Amino acid sequence: MDWLQISTQYPSIQLSQNELLADIQVQLRKDLERSACSISFPAELFLDPSMLVAFLLSELQENKHLDLRPLLYVIDLPESWLRDIEGSPNYFVLLTNAILKREAMKVYIRKTYRS
Repeated sequence: MDWLQISTQYPSIQLSQNELLADIQVQLRKDLERSACSISFPAELFLDPSMLVAFLLSELQENKHLDLRPLLYVIDLPESWLRDIEGSPNYFVLLTNAILKREAMKVYIRKTYRS
């Protein structure tokens, strides 16, 4: 779960892993709502990163018939990342990790530049 290692990659961020995990989930919930995607985030936060991954992976796989472009646009997932994973047999696993990595980056940027 390299997306959760952002605090070690960027030491200026002053968040515990639990705080970072909670902030990523809040950001993901906002982006899901803004994109009007039919995936809805549960009211309670996941305390374990693997539970968050399992939830998002499950939702993406179950909703694979949906047009995810509005969600990916709101998340601001780089097109180059999508090109790298397209056609992969592990597409949804890679997409889940890419989404969470981008959300972690958004949290980091907001925390770093709001100070």
